[in-house]
Amino acid sequence: MPSVLVPLANGSEELEAVSLVNVLRRCGVDVTLASVEGDTLGGAPIVKGSRGTRVVCDGTLAEADRVSWDAIALAGGLPGTRGALLPAGNPPCLVLRARSGAAPFLLLLCTRLHCWPVPDGQGICFSPLYLWMVWLRPPVPSPALFGCPICCSLMCAGAQTLSDTPELISRLKEQSAAGKWIGAICASPPVVLAAHGLLPPTATWYPSVGDTLGDTKRGTTRVVIDEGARVVTSQGPATAIEFGLAVAGAVGVDPKVVSSVREQLLVDL
Repeated sequence: MPSVLVPLANGSEELEAVSLVNVLRRCGVDVTLASVEGDTLGGAPIVKGSRGTRVVCDGTLAEADRVSWDAIALAGGLPGTRGALLPAGNPPCLVLRARSGAAPFLLLLCTRLHCWPVPDGQGICFSPLYLWMVWLRPPVPSPALFGCPICCSLMCAGAQTLSDTPELISRLKEQSAAGKWIGAICASPPVVLAAHGLLPPTATWYPSVGDTLGDTKRGTTRVVIDEGARVVTSQGPATAIEFGLAVAGAVGVDPKVVSSVREQLLVDL
């Protein structure tokens, strides 16, 4: 039975994580959901996703003592990694405060401005430099992974926490060196893989990050498989089911089984 390790952190995108695990298990894959955090619920490791959903994991990363995995697959967590995509030395973020009764209208701007509500819900926090990167798409050679101190304090770290977990990065590099599969979706390709030299020549990621990362140009298909590097990447929450199916196929699940699960999930409806 193929095996896949799915590490999670506080701030990970729970829709991507649960969809990935669900699809893999439907395909008969042995999945271990491992927390890189220390929080527990009744003795079981628990993480709080980027939208506040609590996910109970099978164990911690330290407890995942299998010698090797057919794949290690990473969920994203864009709100938690937004600040991590800012260049070094970025200026302090701007906080726009709303007058009484106006907060709901101001918060509606969040998705357009790529910003996040402040803790009391009466304003938004954003970086003009980040808006410049997102809207004008300048030709930056690689993601500069330095956090915005304000925004990172407002949101959980998500994919950035995965990137900052030495044990996980060590396992990912061992996985790559052994010719085993790695999967990453949404913010994880730039924040985790690119940050540690694991992003392959062909890949995709969440579009607002930009069109290029180093020598890699973002693929426009929903899932990109680099057979040479043995890396599967995908774009975001709406592509998570297809990402799971692609990871299942990569680790050797019978194509007929993958096709059957795809049909059951109405992916092509």
